[in-house]
Amino acid sequence: MRLTSPLPPAWEKGPGQRASATLPLVRRKLKLGCAQYFPLVPAATAARDLGLDAREIRALVDLGYLVAFNIAVGDVTPELRFLDCSLRQFKACHGRETFAEHWPGVFRHIIPFQCPCLTGLEIQQALNCHRSVVSGLIRAGHLRQLRQATPGPGGSCVVTRPSFETFLQSRQL
Repeated sequence: MRLTSPLPPAWEKGPGQRASATLPLVRRKLKLGCAQYFPLVPAATAARDLGLDAREIRALVDLGYLVAFNIAVGDVTPELRFLDCSLRQFKACHGRETFAEHWPGVFRHIIPFQCPCLTGLEIQQALNCHRSVVSGLIRAGHLRQLRQATPGPGGSCVVTRPSFETFLQSRQL
């Protein structure tokens, strides 16, 4: 599936390559657009993987062992998502080391490719959430929309990368 961008395609091309051939190849290599790439996992998954309850997991976030984000729209019950690589590191080192990456590195784990904009599907996949959450974030003004969603293939909305990065950075616990 070819994802289109309203911005110039210069960022998509490599030397001597056509943009239309490069972008899908890069996204396939990064496992984007498939069910295997979920950089953020729900709180229930984190609790199950670590064998801990919600209170213990929240303490690990406060101590810097885990990275978490609240993706809830509005002032409702928090909807927590945990950075999968922080969970894997915690399990691998048996809780002896805090997660040492700072913001630019954390965001690279969530969106590992450089681009000026993201589709709603990419945000949905990165946040591991339903499309109604993404549309709610757009309606609430947390994400800046460049193109509205339309029915059919390739009809996902398009938002700016900086607005998504600002939203996540402001919601990091």
